[in-house]
Amino acid sequence: IDYQHLLTFNSLVSPRDIMVQTAKALYTRGKEEKAVEVLDRMQELIPAATLPLNNSIISGLNDKAVLDAISVYCAAGEKKKAYKLADEFAAETLKAIDLFAKPYADGYLSYEYTNQAFSYLLLLQEVFKGNDDMKKANQIGKLINERLERVQKAI
Repeated sequence: IDYQHLLTFNSLVSPRDIMVQTAKALYTRGKEEKAVEVLDRMQELIPAATLPLNNSIISGLNDKAVLDAISVYCAAGEKKKAYKLADEFAAETLKAIDLFAKPYADGYLSYEYTNQAFSYLLLLQEVFKGNDDMKKANQIGKLINERLERVQKAI
């Protein structure tokens, strides 16, 4: 996908966001099964290979939609699906940290994008805390701490 399409799909008309908003509306109306179906279909139609889950450079609706999808999966009792999506999102986010936290001049390649990526991991951790899944929240917290230590040692 070229830059213009990334910008459109991340910030202007995010297909993930449209589907997640639909799933959230269904969930709040008590239609959990339908909400999960919409999220499952989203995963089929918009795989990470086609449109990354985390676009730290062009953050926007897409990234928020992924976090919201994880939250809806958790709320609907679909932890396995929530974990799978969360793990994929975290893996992409860690790659972004590895890229943007590379030593450059007197600091990092990009402080802004490094901080953005860490904030996504913190938001992901909050999703699981908010859904009373402290085991997964702690697992993500460990990832954050390990990567932060590595980044701090690099400069």
